[in-house]
Formats: sequence, structure tokens, C-alpha cells
Amino acid sequence: MSTYRLPVSGLQVIVQQPTGREDLLLQEAGALDTGLVFTLLDRLVQLPQDASQNWSEFAITDLETLLLLLRREVLGDRIRAETECIGAECKAQIEISFHIWDYLASVRPRLPRGVEKIEGESPYRLTEDDVKFRLPSGKDLAALESRAVSERAVLQACIRPPGIAAHLQRRIERAMHALAPRLSRIMSGECPECKATMKFYFDVMPFVLREMRDHAATIFEDVHLLAVYYKWPEENILSLPRSRRLRYGDALRDQRSAA
Repeated sequence: MSTYRLPVSGLQVIVQQPTGREDLLLQEAGALDTGLVFTLLDRLVQLPQDASQNWSEFAITDLETLLLLLRREVLGDRIRAETECIGAECKAQIEISFHIWDYLASVRPRLPRGVEKIEGESPYRLTEDDVKFRLPSGKDLAALESRAVSERAVLQACIRPPGIAAHLQRRIERAMHALAPRLSRIMSGECPECKATMKFYFDVMPFVLREMRDHAATIFEDVHLLAVYYKWPEENILSLPRSRRLRYGDALRDQRSAA
């Protein structure tokens, strides 16, 4: 369990370790999408009592932050991934590694010059123009995911009044990036073999959901082992925190191997 202050909303949240119920959810989910993200957050994130838990209204940066915190709670602070060098004569396997806590610390929203915060559905405005805007939210992310709208349409839906001049729209786009810098972004590195520059897109939501689903793959075997050995009902086993269930399951697997 860890406590963290979200970068955009400023809310202090408590992130809990998943149980077997969430592992089962990950294994049986039809798609690794925003709907699954909202369900996981409903179950595993505690907000202050006076805060709304409508995740579709949260800024995308806060949702990505919560996903990385969930991943940190389950699999630790260090992310590792492998990719292949793009060099035609190299093709070396390259490990990409970084710490979640450091990565989150690099996200520092700021209120840019010429923008002020106000109350209302569109909580920001350009101080020298009668233009208001909100930040893209989980609802917008879900619409993009379903291909119901384009990125341009999402941007236009965030701005009031519609149909503003192109230079004002560009200013608002820059302001959005300053107010809520995305954690899904292009990252770069260098191949240690041929020194080629590598660029890749780190997409937080599918990366974290895949890792968590893969790590939950033993849930059915764990339930079976604990039910057979300890005679516990499924509901009791599913209520165990993941780390405790895995320790029980690993001990029984070791015992079975040694027999």
C-alpha cells in the first residue's frame, strides 16, 4: 500500500495491492481497455472522502500515474523491457530500464503564462482572450480507443467557444501539455553495440495492463492448490492479497516438486 499525490488534480490517493479478485478480472477481461482500468481503479485506489471517484473525468495524466503506481505496488519500482536494435547490421537485443518513482518525479505540471484557473466545467482560460478549455480526460481516452472520435475532435471538444482561430488553438495545445504532461511518450536511447539512436513509444495503459495480466496468470492454479491442500473455499482464496497468495502457491509447488 502506498500514498501519492496526483500531479494534476493534487488529490492524495492510497493505492492498494490487488487480490485474487483483480487477478481473475485481468485474466477474464475481454479487452485491456479503459473500462478495465476504471474497474481496477474503483477497487484498488482510495480517494479522499469528499472527492468524486468518476475516473472518466480525471485527467489522462492522473490516470496514467495511477496505473504506474498500481504496477509499482505489484511488480516493484523498476520497469524493464526489451527491444531490438534498428541497425541493419546489428539487431542486438537491448534492455530498456527505468524506475517508476523517478519517472513520475519528472512530471511537473505548471500553469503557463497567459493561462488562469477558474471554476466550472472548463476550468482554465486564456487571460487575454475569452476562451476556456478543459484537459483531456478518461472519457476522451475511451472515445479515442473506440475510434469514435479523432484526436482533433477531442481537442475541439475541450475548448469553448468552438471554432476559435488556429493560433489560439495552438496556444491551448501548448498549455495542455504544460498543465498535464503525458506519461505515454516517445523515449530514446542508444544501442550499446552499434551506438544507433533508438526511439520507441512507451504507452502506459497497454504496457501496464499486459504486465499485470501476465503476472496474474497463476491465479487458477493457485486457487486449485490452496483449495485442495488447505480446503479453503474459492472466495477466501480470492480475497488474499496477491503477494500472500503467491507465497502460499509457490510453497505448495516447491513441496510438490520435492516429493
